[in-house]
Amino acid sequence: MRRFVHDDEQGQRFWQLALNDRAVELHWGLVGTNGSRLVKELPNAGKARAEHDRLVRQRLGMGYVEVDVEDGPASR
Repeated sequence: MRRFVHDDEQGQRFWQLALNDRAVELHWGLVGTNGSRLVKELPNAGKARAEHDRLVRQRLGMGYVEVDVEDGPASR
């Protein structure tokens, strides 16, 4: 599981993703909330990896910073 955080006018946001075979599991929201979850099923593991990498690049471009899951702000 990779975790990213970003500060904006509404507070600190978290965004997490995990690659699981043909699926990319996403979890995002404001720190301190349950946030939202989505599982994106893809046709094969290669396409899932490509989608995972694309999403990471996208979030980094938006100003998110990767943090250690254990050290990052916790969601509830």
